[in-house]
Amino acid sequence: MADLPDLPFLVVLYVILPRLPPKVVTQCKVVCKQWLSFLSSPEFLRLHCYSMRTSVDQKIITAGPRSCIVRSLDCESPNFNLPTNVHIPFNCQPYNLLFISSLDGMLCVCLKKTCELAVWNPLTRVYRKLSNSNGQGFYDLEYDSLGICIDSSYDYIIVHIKRIHSILTIWIYSMRQNSWSTIRCLEDTVYLGHTSTWSPGTLCGNSLYFTVCQGCRSGNETLLRFDVDSRMFSVIGFPNVCGQRVLGNLVNIRDQLHLILHSGFYNLHVELWKLQTETWMKVFVYPHAVHKPVSLVSTIKYVNATGNCIEVDLMSGAVGQIDLSMNEITGFSNLPLYESLSTVIYYETIVSPDL
Repeated sequence: MADLPDLPFLVVLYVILPRLPPKVVTQCKVVCKQWLSFLSSPEFLRLHCYSMRTSVDQKIITAGPRSCIVRSLDCESPNFNLPTNVHIPFNCQPYNLLFISSLDGMLCVCLKKTCELAVWNPLTRVYRKLSNSNGQGFYDLEYDSLGICIDSSYDYIIVHIKRIHSILTIWIYSMRQNSWSTIRCLEDTVYLGHTSTWSPGTLCGNSLYFTVCQGCRSGNETLLRFDVDSRMFSVIGFPNVCGQRVLGNLVNIRDQLHLILHSGFYNLHVELWKLQTETWMKVFVYPHAVHKPVSLVSTIKYVNATGNCIEVDLMSGAVGQIDLSMNEITGFSNLPLYESLSTVIYYETIVSPDL
C-alpha cells in the first residue's frame, strides 16, 4: 500500500484544526509554540466559532436547586442524556442563576440575588462580570431584556433593554472595550409601559430581533430589529393572522429569520413564516391541528444540523422536532429537566470572556 502524501501545513491549520471539538483544540495547544500561538489567535477563534455554529453536538445547560448540569443534544451521540456537572465560578447557588442568551460558547447570565450580569464560558470556566459602580450591568428580572451579538469588527456586544418607571434606556456593552454606552431610544411609547413584554434577542445576520407584545390582545405584537453595526433600531410589522390571539417564537434557520406562530391549546394551529426584505412570507401551514409534544410556554428553540427546528419544553423535558421538509411536528426524545429552573442551549467553543 502506497504511503499517503503529507497534508499541506496550511490545510491542517485552516481546514482541519477549526473543525476539531473545543477540548481537542485545547490539547493541541501543547504540540508546539507555533500551534499555541495560532490556536490562541483571533483569526483561529473566528474560524473555529464558524465551524462550531453548525456542529451537531449542541449542548443544553440547566441550573436546578442543587446543581448545574450540561447534556448533549445530539440524539445519536452515546453521550445523549448523559449529565455532566459544571462548576459554577460565581458565589451563588445554582438556583440563583438565570441564563438569558448565548453566543459562541459564552452564556450571558444574571445572578438573581444581586441582579448582576456576567458572561461565562462553562467549558473554559472563565467569566466576566458586567456590572459597575455606575449602576450599569444590573438586570431586572421582570422588565428587562437582552441579546448578545458580534459586530463587523468581531467585537462581542451586549444589548441591554432596560425599563424603569416607563423610561426606556438601551445600554450597549462592548467586551473589547469593557465599557457601557447608551444609544438613542425608541420614540414610540408603546414599548415603554410595564404591560409590554419583550422577548430575548434572536441573532440573525448582522441584526438582533426582539418581539414586543403590548397587553393580551391580538394585533399588538411588533418586531424590532437592532442593526449591530449602525447601532440603530427599526420597526418591522408582525404577520397578519386573522385577528386571533397567537404566540410567536423567533428562530434563525439557515441565516434567515423565521417566526413560528401557534394558536389554540391542545389542538394547535401552527404556521411558519419567513422574513424577506422586511416582508413576512408564509412558508407553510401545518395541514391539520396537531397535538404537539411540547407546550406553548416555557419553551426554548434552536436549529439542529439538518436545519430542522427543535423545541425543548422546560416544564416537562419533552423534545419535539419541526421537520421543515415533511411539514410535521414529532416528538423523538425526552430530557430529564424536571428540576430545571433556568436553561439555555449553546455550542462549546474556547472563546474566553476575558479576551
